[in-house]
Amino acid sequence: MKNTQKQNNSQITQKDLKQAYSLVTNDLFNSLVKAKTNTSIPVGTYGFIGSLTKTEHKMKSGLDKQTYVFYKMRFRMSSKLKQELNKILEKKYR
Repeated sequence: MKNTQKQNNSQITQKDLKQAYSLVTNDLFNSLVKAKTNTSIPVGTYGFIGSLTKTEHKMKSGLDKQTYVFYKMRFRMSSKLKQELNKILEKKYR
């Protein structure tokens, strides 16, 4: 069984990777568009990488005195990802 798994992994083509990337990107895009304001969208399985939070903001322009409404996306990384990135920084600057 191990040999077949190694063979299957070595047969992944650039086309397969592009299709997978496209699928994941489209899914994230649709999740962000459909998400309600102030809701978190997990990134990765059960938020393993982190989460994105969609918030709505208003700003009044000082130039034309109009009020503009826009969305902001905030990324909050998971504690596990944060620990791994900190390990990399520690190794780099020691």
